[in-house]
Amino acid sequence: MAQEVNSDATATESSLETKNRSLKPSSNQEEAPIGSLQQLKPDYVLKVLYLVDPKTLEPQTQSDTNLQRLVKTLDLNGFQISVRPHSDSNHLLVFIKLKDDFFEKLAKKTKEVEGFYGVNSPSDISTADRLRLVYTKLTGEKVEGNAEITFGEGSWKFVEACVPVANYEAIQKEAQKLRSNLLSFFSEPFSSKQSDFLFQNFGSPTAFYFQLSNLYIYWLTLLSVIGVICNRIYGRYSKVFTVLNLLSGLGFYLSWYFKEKQLSMKWNLTNVSKLESKSSGSKIRPHQVLLRKLMFTPIAVGAGLTLVFYQLGCFVIEILLTEIYQGPLKTYLSLVPTILICSIVPIFTAVYTVVVNGYLSFEGNASPSTKRKSFLIKMFVFNFLASYMALIITSFIYLPFGYKLNEYLPHIGSYAEKVSSSKSYIPKITLLQSDYEINKLRLNTQYTYYILTNQIVGLLLEFVLPQVLTRIFALPALKSLMGPAKLLPVKLTDPPQEKEYLESIRKMVELPEFSADDEFRQLVIQFGFLMLFGPASSLGPVISLVIEFFQDKADYFKLLNLTRVPLPERVENAFPWTLFIKILLIIGTITSTSISLMYNGGDIVASTSRTSVKNSWYLILPFIVIGGILVHSVSFFGEMIINEYYVEASPESVKKEAALARLMEREEEDKPSTYVNNVNELLKFASVLPKRVIVEDKKTK
Repeated sequence: MAQEVNSDATATESSLETKNRSLKPSSNQEEAPIGSLQQLKPDYVLKVLYLVDPKTLEPQTQSDTNLQRLVKTLDLNGFQISVRPHSDSNHLLVFIKLKDDFFEKLAKKTKEVEGFYGVNSPSDISTADRLRLVYTKLTGEKVEGNAEITFGEGSWKFVEACVPVANYEAIQKEAQKLRSNLLSFFSEPFSSKQSDFLFQNFGSPTAFYFQLSNLYIYWLTLLSVIGVICNRIYGRYSKVFTVLNLLSGLGFYLSWYFKEKQLSMKWNLTNVSKLESKSSGSKIRPHQVLLRKLMFTPIAVGAGLTLVFYQLGCFVIEILLTEIYQGPLKTYLSLVPTILICSIVPIFTAVYTVVVNGYLSFEGNASPSTKRKSFLIKMFVFNFLASYMALIITSFIYLPFGYKLNEYLPHIGSYAEKVSSSKSYIPKITLLQSDYEINKLRLNTQYTYYILTNQIVGLLLEFVLPQVLTRIFALPALKSLMGPAKLLPVKLTDPPQEKEYLESIRKMVELPEFSADDEFRQLVIQFGFLMLFGPASSLGPVISLVIEFFQDKADYFKLLNLTRVPLPERVENAFPWTLFIKILLIIGTITSTSISLMYNGGDIVASTSRTSVKNSWYLILPFIVIGGILVHSVSFFGEMIINEYYVEASPESVKKEAALARLMEREEEDKPSTYVNNVNELLKFASVLPKRVIVEDKKTK
């Protein structure tokens, strides 16, 4: 017979209550050991692996030991704790909140420390700031008075997720507002109110991304108007559009640099980079960390060259199969290079990512923030080559030198004939023998693919595919196969006052986490296509504007509805993405100036005896050098002026360090807590949860 038991976390079985009556909490505690979530108002929810014996429904020894260690660690570090069942039989949800007196002391000490570094902390602590401080308490080192829980790693691997929930109500309210006014949401521009909402609830990285995206849309609107006019008057590879494109790109970069400083001042983020918690147990000195970073250079160069040579190889195969081969099945064989690129490059990227993550452990970065920046910088080179190399090959190898392939056609033909004649099972290979002409539309076609088709596919992969996969993996049969142990059927009957909240939380902890860095990457890569190869089509900005508009709106919708709430962070700026924008702008000055001078007029020549380049390199090179110097100089002086406008007062380091040392040594008197966890009762409640929610599978009887 199926066990139908109430999972109401405000009560335990009568026999358990009788047995543990002596353990009832004092008058200043909640009446039940696991408390009411409405009263608790948790900061985070932890998804904890909690395996049970399928026959007895008793928790496994290791799971029970792990949960005891977690609960006692949280209790010793000042957290209020409440336990609820998850939607499957292998996990529990542990809701936690840092006790008010502990948080007040933590906030006060943090504010004093920040004052020594010139950080102007606001009197009102935002939800994101509270979550950030509590997360520091959870994950910080024990020597600094923290819990040092490394979620998903080491001895804490059983704690599979830590999800913020203190901002749950605000996010749900904003999401409901968005869904009820979807039309106005798409028609109205990004507002300062939305920006403040993001900063208050998600932290500065997410807020910076949407501010950059908003500014980028305005810039694309202006550039689109310029592009449409230039396309009408000058056509492709216009020198006028190239100049205006680069000038507008420079204006966008400086506008964002100014906006970034402005937001940093508005949100009191100035100097917060100096506050990054450093690993006190680390014995690696700063110069050693720098040396180890430099030691990665050969690995990056080797990985980059491997990717470049692979793409060159695929390019050669593509030319042979699509332009020289004249035999049967040509249409199908022409797909081979595309398959090779689409299948192998993601594998290269995944392998390189694993190598980078492994190397970061060796680097010994002082804080998670510096580790993140180091990772992004290492990945940027690889992303650059993977994104732009095909267009670089076409622009600077295929179109200028493709005609020289005529000299080698007889050799290629004789080699193919030799191969086919030496093996009876290889049919005769029919190849073009002479009069080879390049595909003069190749660059135009490739640029259109990357700026239009590839971005549409990217939108589908980002927003449609995850929803399909989520529904597939949510199937009980598949979920059971993929889980750490066979799932048992459960029947949840949550308390009426918590039912809706718990259902939402259970769904949320299973969602992927929103990554601002992934969104930054997409925007910056698109900007790079416009700067590096913009002259190939002055209509590129119009296409990018439409796609980016939907991307921006969809990202905001995804943040509120389709992803897990990210851990709030506090960063001073959008580094290194602002640096990447500048790098792409400078490189774009070289490539776009070259392309516009090489193929000015748009009518690329396809000849068997001469190059498609219309101007001498002696004419092209001076313009490249002058353009690069001008763009770099204007950006340099623009940054200098903006930095002077937002000048930062540097604190006296010696006085700061001395005062900080005194602060850290001073012991504050602990105030008595108004809430005490009944740890024994909590653990007993958790141990009986499986019996209360798991339904016996009649098929096994």
